[in-house]
Amino acid sequence: GFGATLRREVPTATLDDHRLWVRRLSAMAGTIIASGFAIVLLVLTAAALAVAFATRGAMAGSRDSVEVLHFVGADDDFIAREFQSRFIRLGLRGGLFGGLAAIATIGVLGFLASRWSATPEAEQLQALFGAFEIGWTGYGAVILVALVVAVIAGLVSRFTVRRHLRMLA
Repeated sequence: GFGATLRREVPTATLDDHRLWVRRLSAMAGTIIASGFAIVLLVLTAAALAVAFATRGAMAGSRDSVEVLHFVGADDDFIAREFQSRFIRLGLRGGLFGGLAAIATIGVLGFLASRWSATPEAEQLQALFGAFEIGWTGYGAVILVALVVAVIAGLVSRFTVRRHLRMLA
């Protein structure tokens, strides 16, 4: 190849093909992606804990109503479904607002990046962060995260209510 020919023709020459730099950049990108996933998992865990505490608070505030429902024959599944549906709606609303905020932020950053596109600073930012465009798969991921938040909210709420009702029995 070229490296062998260069060494033969000019023994003191060195060839820098940027392999080390590309490997390091690739490793850094992988670390950033893994960190992003870890942050999302931590946020989802925090959301689940917040829903659990909110459900317990709602149960404490509705204690009399829950006792009346039990008295008139409502089973634990009915009560758990009522709390679950409430927290699914709250989770969908929160996911919708969070998703719209994320999309708006990406849109604003994309607009600003396009305004500065001819400057060396913009090229550096694009090299570091990439283009501020998420495409259809990105929008799909935002919608998926919103749905996951709602499902987690519903499931955690249901689990919390069922556990609380078992402790009361």
